[in-house]
Amino acid sequence: MSFQFRGFHCKNINRYVSYILGSEILIWCDKPYDCVNEPQIQTQVEIMKVIGGAFKGIKLETIQDMRVRPTVDHLKKHILRLAISSNPKTVWDLFAGSGGVGIEFLSLGSQVVFVEELKSACSVINLNIGQCLIKKPELRPTTTFQVINQIVADFLTTSASQSLSVDLVFMDPPYDKGLVSKTLSQLISHPAVTPKTTVLVESATDEKFTSPEYLTVISEVYGPKTLTVLRPL
Repeated sequence: MSFQFRGFHCKNINRYVSYILGSEILIWCDKPYDCVNEPQIQTQVEIMKVIGGAFKGIKLETIQDMRVRPTVDHLKKHILRLAISSNPKTVWDLFAGSGGVGIEFLSLGSQVVFVEELKSACSVINLNIGQCLIKKPELRPTTTFQVINQIVADFLTTSASQSLSVDLVFMDPPYDKGLVSKTLSQLISHPAVTPKTTVLVESATDEKFTSPEYLTVISEVYGPKTLTVLRPL
């Protein structure tokens, strides 16, 4: 039986995603409404889409949750402009939310690791990537990504992360929790991060953070949000 995603968070969403990413492209469930309505965590609060690359124009789901702030399309344009000069082959999207920024780099051919602590958000990331691969099935063999349901601080201490390499780290952590400074401190000593690694931070304009071990390449203000490009010293 077919099932359409209409603003509900589904208990069995990972089952649906496995069908998207596998040989089947039909999202289905055993019962017509085998899902629960979660008022605080719902999808499609506004229409988002991929703005560049192979997946350009494909609509993305978001989740309505006070803990998640999807990066809007006009800001993603500036993120890509600032990051594209580094031509990143490997990207970490930390505090990934619904995955909109990481999917942009996936669309451009990068290998992307999405790290997000909310299980519901990880499910939506998988769903969004699955939708992209339905539209572009020929890209399945060359699309490389991982979706990791873990607190970012914990991910950065795992042996799995330390065995990886990274050209670009993008982070957009929750505001007013000091997470930018804390994450930058962890990254500077991380084996995967080198002087050639670019770190791109999206933060609240009125939130100050310290980065003494980094060179600030550029910082641009867009109203309530600021984009800062850093390089390890």
